[in-house]
Amino acid sequence: IGVSIRIGMQYGSTILENDDIFGDTVNVAARVSSMAKARQILCTQEIAFMVKSGELSNNMRPFDRLRVKGKNEQLDVYLYAWENEGDITNMATASSFTNPARHDQVKKLVLKYEGKSHTIETDTTSYILGRGKDCDLLIKGDLISRHHSKMEHRRGKFIITDQSTNGTFIRTAEGQEIFLRREEFTVFGSGYISLGKKVDPSDENIVHFFCE
Repeated sequence: IGVSIRIGMQYGSTILENDDIFGDTVNVAARVSSMAKARQILCTQEIAFMVKSGELSNNMRPFDRLRVKGKNEQLDVYLYAWENEGDITNMATASSFTNPARHDQVKKLVLKYEGKSHTIETDTTSYILGRGKDCDLLIKGDLISRHHSKMEHRRGKFIITDQSTNGTFIRTAEGQEIFLRREEFTVFGSGYISLGKKVDPSDENIVHFFCE
């Protein structure tokens, strides 16, 4: 039987007592690990910023924000993409997460596809993108899964979750590129979403998104 592990990391001082460790650092690491799925490595911003190696640093990408009991501000959580994901370049940088208001002030998400606008409100429980006829936004293509990606509003943010075989690609207005494969990402500002292949703004299957 195969065994998969999930890892959550935080850096800081701990308290050693009776061969066990305690303290704020341990509590944060436990909360981060609870966010991870099987075969995922998550860490806090402290660790992400400490990584100096080019290869390791390039594989760090913003993942989500985490609220920890006893802390006034949410913590930035990063994903270390250790598995080979092919020709993926320029993952999003920490600037995506430096201002929580960028997410908290979003009231609606607008998707523009084939000249038509589709608005996702904060009370939308689930909005599906894919080639299935039952999708909320039908997008055809050989690389697109029937239910490819899901958009939803959670904890004051709009989240996109990849549910596909070939992944979901996002390019922000700042030019940052994010690749999702069975992962989720908090969308902000504006940019493009491409299902199954890298973003090409000239592609007729591209989705343009705006947070308002």
